[in-house]
Amino acid sequence: MENAEWTANIAMVVDGVLRAPNDNAAIMSGALLYHSLVRSHRVTLIIDSMAKQKIQYWLRMNGMVDHAGEVYYEVGDPEDTPTRRSMQIKKVRQHGALSFVIESDTEAVERLHEEGVPAMLYVHPRYMLPDHRPGFKETVTPWNSLVSTVRKEKEMRAMDVRLNDDF
Repeated sequence: MENAEWTANIAMVVDGVLRAPNDNAAIMSGALLYHSLVRSHRVTLIIDSMAKQKIQYWLRMNGMVDHAGEVYYEVGDPEDTPTRRSMQIKKVRQHGALSFVIESDTEAVERLHEEGVPAMLYVHPRYMLPDHRPGFKETVTPWNSLVSTVRKEKEMRAMDVRLNDDF
């Protein structure tokens, strides 16, 4: 199908969907999704980096050159990913109605959901940041609990007859 016949406007986040976070490795399942979608849809990439030349080089080297546009992280954009993603989606919507967003950050998906933006949560266990995994709860273990656990483990070791030299 020719690009003039694109049927939907889709936004796809590069980090966590196409590229491993904190790495330059391509995520193959994300690349498969990319190549499937660009054949018949208008795909705009959302990139959380200001290094435009490096990103474009990476995209070329990984054969991802058939998308319609790119939205980059800009000076003044919020550090908070959900807020930044919301702003980036508004930029994508300037070019037409948005069918859905493909995102790997659960908090960003939650924010988009609250704003009424359809989103597909891309979950790849090997490439997700731990704090983006479904069900992640950031809890700090109380110090007294840690001390108590260490004490119990020492007591258990001391009572374990298998560790004694007297058999």
